[in-house]
This record gives sequence, structure tokens and C-alpha cells, in this order.
Amino acid sequence: MSAITLTFIGGGNMARSLIAGLVRQGVAPAHIHVAEPVTELREQLTADFGVKTYASATEAAAQGEVWVLAVKPQVLRDVCASLVPLAAARQPLVVSIAAGITSTQLEGWLGGSAAVVRAMPNTPALLGAGVTGLYATATVSDAQRTQADTVLASAGRTVWIDDEARMDAVTAVSGSGPAYVFLLAEAMEAAAVARGLPAEAARTLVVQTLLGASRMLDESGDAPAELRRRVTSPNGTTQCGDRILPGRRFRGHCRARDRRGDPARPGAVGRERLSHRRPVEQDAPPLSRSVEPPHGWLKETPIARQPPTGWLYLVIRSSRKSTKLDNFGRGRRSGRYTGCSGRGSGR
Repeated sequence: MSAITLTFIGGGNMARSLIAGLVRQGVAPAHIHVAEPVTELREQLTADFGVKTYASATEAAAQGEVWVLAVKPQVLRDVCASLVPLAAARQPLVVSIAAGITSTQLEGWLGGSAAVVRAMPNTPALLGAGVTGLYATATVSDAQRTQADTVLASAGRTVWIDDEARMDAVTAVSGSGPAYVFLLAEAMEAAAVARGLPAEAARTLVVQTLLGASRMLDESGDAPAELRRRVTSPNGTTQCGDRILPGRRFRGHCRARDRRGDPARPGAVGRERLSHRRPVEQDAPPLSRSVEPPHGWLKETPIARQPPTGWLYLVIRSSRKSTKLDNFGRGRRSGRYTGCSGRGSGR
């Protein structure tokens, strides 16, 4: 790989993370060329990594055997149009990290003269801890697959997908997934602070919990369900939360559906929507209507019309009383502790 010349079209954050990883792996900065219209970004790239930078995409592309398209999807077509003559002359390997742009579109925009690999990295790639889904067209050789894998592996792990229709599922799971983890962390922090923990302590507890749980998922080799079972003591507070989350359609909100409601139809995931109309589990209790969404939070999203009150509960148990906290930081006292129902005949 060190002998291959690379051209990055676009020098934003994701390009920077890939360049940093490649340089760490021993790729010579002189073999990396970057097209970036913003002068300040070009200067930073040169100063930080010693790579060659250009204001023009065509000038940079003329230097590389592998092109990494790292521009916004809305401008990618125009960028490709400017590269058609060079694509025909150089026959490069083109790796695109633009979300939602198919390989067929890219091949057409480049005049049908390039082998195309479509990639979907995620934001932890900025720390070298990302994961990237990759799809290669039939014109991509084994050697070119290896080149593409090396480029994206510089920012984390890689997963190859044989059916391009499933790249939309990659986008939903790993591309958007970090935002859902951050939402979980936000809700857990808010609930902890609402129960009286200092903000700094709450953040440390949440961050280390997520980090530790992620390491266990990665290093243990056990299924998530098995790891969850080990944490869940019989009749304990974790079991209570474990019962509430599925009952409140936690899994249902994570379930992929297309407009026809068929999660199994090929290509359906790219047109998915969340269903908020009925529980996935037929015996699940209805969502409580007593909790209002917080001002300014998820206000513009469909989920705000039906607050995910069962999404996160902290059940704090004393000898005969329990308090349930939803992810908005509100709680209510129940009577004698009777599992997860919140009902009892005690005081």
C-alpha cells in the first residue's frame, strides 16, 4: 500500500481521520494528495501530516491511483462530472464515503470508467475506533479490494457487504448508531442527576459503564443476551428495568421497517421508518401519557408525539418503597415493591 498514491477529494474531518491513520501505518505523506477548496484546511493538513494539498479536484486526482471521495453527497455529482476525463484516462479505484450515493450513480457520474467501492464509516473513526461497511462492484479486482480495505481500516474495523441494498442497513446500524448511544448516555446522565448525583459523577458513571459494557461485548465473545443475563439478578432492580424496556417497545423502536411494514424485503431498510402506533409485543402495556417531553428536546421528531417513557428507567429500591425514573428525569413513588408494575398495597 505504501507504493500506491492516494487522492482525497475533500479534506474534512473524515478525510483527516483516514489520512492520520494511513500515516500512522507507514504510508508516506508524499504519496497522499488532498483536494480541499478551503485555504485554512489545506494549510492544516500540510502542517499536521505533511501531505500535498490542492485547491482543484482535477489537479489532485491527476496524482492518484486511488481516489477517496470525501465530499458532501449534495455536491458529489458536480465533483464527479469534473473528473470524467481523468477517470477515463487513469482508470482509478474510486472509494466513496458519501452516504446514500449508490455505486450505480457513481459509475454513471464518472462515465463508467472507474472501479467503485462504496464505504460507510462512522464518527468514531475520528478516534481510530470506527467501523466501516464496504461494498465493491463487479469491476473491482481483489487487489483493489485490498487497497480499499487498507484505506478504511486505518480508522477502525471493516465489514464487507455482498449486497449493496444492505448498505442502507449499515448506515442505520453503525452510521447512525453512535447518535443513539449518545442519546442513551444523555438520558442516563439526566436520570442520575435527577436522583441527586453530581453532574461530574453522573458523567463518569455513565461513560465508564458504556465503555466497560462495550469492551465486554467486544472481548468476551458472548452474545449480548447472555451478557445481559449475567448482570440481571433474580428479583433485583436490573430485572425490573429489563422487563420494562422490552414492554415499552424498546426493541420495537430499534426494529427496521419500510413503508410497507416488511422488515425482510430486500432494499427495504433504506426506506425504513419507526412505527409508533402499536406495541411490538402484543401483551405489552400501553405507554404512559402522563409524562410530557422536555422543552426543546426531540420537539421536532415523531417520537415526541409519543414520549418513550419506558426507554430508560432507574429503579431505586428501599426496603418497602421504590421510585421509578423515566428518561426525562421525573419519578413517581409506588407502594410496596412488587416487581415492575409500580402498584402495591403498601404505604
